[in-house]
Amino acid sequence: MVARRRLSSLGGKFTKILTAVFFIGIIVSGLILSVAMRQKAEGEIVQRAEMLIQTMNAVRSYTSSEVRPHLADDLATATDFIPETVPAYSAREVFEGFRTQDEYSDFLYKEATLNPTNPRDKADDFEQQLVNRFRDTSDLEELRGYRELAGENLFYISRPLSIDKASCLECHGRPADAPKSMIKTYGSENGYGWKLGETVAAQTIYVPASRVFAEGNQYLLLVIAIFSGVFAVVIGTINRLLKTTVIHPLGKLNKLTQAISLGKAGPARIEQSRADQDSLEGIAKRSDEPGQLARSFQHMANEVFLREQSLNRAKETAEAATHAKSEFLANMSHELRTPLNAIIGYSEMLTEEVEDLEPTEIRSDLNRIQGAGEQLLSLINAVLDLSKVESGRMDLYVEEFSVSAFVQQLTDTISPLVQENGNQLSVKNLSQVETISADRTKLYQCLLNLLSNANKFTEAGKITLSIASIREQGESMLNFVITDTGIGMTPEQQKKVFNAFTQADNSTTRKYGGTGLGLAITKQFIEMMGGSIKVYSQTEEGSTFTLSIPQQVEANPVVQAAPRPQVLIVQPEDKNQEIISRFLSQEGWQVRSVNSYEAAAAAAESQPPTIAVVDLDTENNAAQEIKNLRKTSGFKNIPIVAIAQSAIDATMSKQLGDDIQGIHYLNNLNLEDLLEELQACAAVA
Repeated sequence: MVARRRLSSLGGKFTKILTAVFFIGIIVSGLILSVAMRQKAEGEIVQRAEMLIQTMNAVRSYTSSEVRPHLADDLATATDFIPETVPAYSAREVFEGFRTQDEYSDFLYKEATLNPTNPRDKADDFEQQLVNRFRDTSDLEELRGYRELAGENLFYISRPLSIDKASCLECHGRPADAPKSMIKTYGSENGYGWKLGETVAAQTIYVPASRVFAEGNQYLLLVIAIFSGVFAVVIGTINRLLKTTVIHPLGKLNKLTQAISLGKAGPARIEQSRADQDSLEGIAKRSDEPGQLARSFQHMANEVFLREQSLNRAKETAEAATHAKSEFLANMSHELRTPLNAIIGYSEMLTEEVEDLEPTEIRSDLNRIQGAGEQLLSLINAVLDLSKVESGRMDLYVEEFSVSAFVQQLTDTISPLVQENGNQLSVKNLSQVETISADRTKLYQCLLNLLSNANKFTEAGKITLSIASIREQGESMLNFVITDTGIGMTPEQQKKVFNAFTQADNSTTRKYGGTGLGLAITKQFIEMMGGSIKVYSQTEEGSTFTLSIPQQVEANPVVQAAPRPQVLIVQPEDKNQEIISRFLSQEGWQVRSVNSYEAAAAAAESQPPTIAVVDLDTENNAAQEIKNLRKTSGFKNIPIVAIAQSAIDATMSKQLGDDIQGIHYLNNLNLEDLLEELQACAAVA
């Protein structure tokens, strides 16, 4: 079933590609059509709205110039206020008459005023912004756009209303000048203090956008339905052709491939049923690409089997040789070292015995024997030490010893060699540590290797040994830093300096000698003691090796598991956190979840995470909240990966800027992609 699904995915891939092309075409044409329909709708809205505004202005003018003068006397003596004398009231009532017609039933008209007499004309926050924009820009004649009101998307067109007649101040200047019936009806607190020439309101008409776009959406859906039907027929035809000409032949070849992977292969044929053989032969006779593939497959099947047999034999031979080499070197320590020690011992004895006879030539030959034996012993010791480390048979012998006495012994040993090469040795013990617990012999050998190399590659220069105590990840460490002014190394040479049997390059080996084992063994010994070694070098300027070991080395160190990365998920309570949290927990992450930015800052302050995953829908103004998090100590340097319900707009993307490392969308979330990005961010955190 698995193989069949994988083969069927070929048709699925073609289907996905064609479907993607289809949807892209639909989306592009839909966007173009949507823009065109929107522009047309807005044009119609603007024309109708401007006509209504002109009508309302005519009503206002008629009320102000004709109705109000006739009712002025009645307004001054009446006990009840006559609202028909107010232009805004008359315009609003006339507009309500328009709304009785179906064409205008959804239209809204409002003279949004900052300080109105009638509370129904009070401007909301959005409308106050419109009035202020008209006030700030005196030549601004009109504003239009979209706004949300009571959950509905509305298109608005707005024009400024200014006090251009002194008669308006009779009711809106001082309360003392206003009709008593008006004060009785609306009070003396609101609607006063207006000034001549002041913009006090925004004359605004609202129209539901959905009503205008409904017809365009119907045409758009019709086009999509036609395209979908045609495309379904095309996809079905293509899939049918793919199955008969490509997928079915590939399925047969895949079945034979499984036979090879399961070992059902002979030297000249594949063990299969007669029907499968005939089917393969039938495909191989075709002249198209599947036929060529089948013929190549028949040839490959036999070649794979023969090469597999050859590789197995070569692998077994190589493994046996490697095992034999390691066992031989590990077991021959005593047999090799004993005769060499004897050679050196006898040569020393002979040297002492011939001193009285003073045979110069004999003494010279014996010195050569002794030097060659010591050199050979040093080489074999290095090879055997490296072999023991690789085979896991090298043990640590931890003891407590004095740092100062240890350093003194080291400098006493190396000083004659340093002087012989014309170098100067400087020792700086900056630590206050008196004793450490470590494998004294191995540490001595490591430092002696480093100092010998520094002396070997430096002539008439300076070598410095510095000792300092530090704390690293809560553990007390002792640093030994060896600096020289020698020939230095290139970056390429530094990459392989700790490899066994390797020196900087062949010319270095010819000039300075050596086996290239010293630094490899040094690195192995230091890592056995739980430490590390680093190198920094520049050509012709010298090298610096930093050797760091714990002040208390464990006799049998236990390899500590790498700490699990910690992720802090910031997501609302009403969203399902279980999917991401459970997935990351199964992948070895420590997961903590909070439901607000404030809680996230507190959680990171108490225990900084490795990385944070922030849902942009957690609270309003997510971009600013993330910037605020970046200012806290817990979020200052950790990577942040954002998730959102759907694609964010360009404004938010620009606001987020460099505050996040990436963004994933929940409506198309791929957990593997999310995990891959989290791992990449955590690796450089």
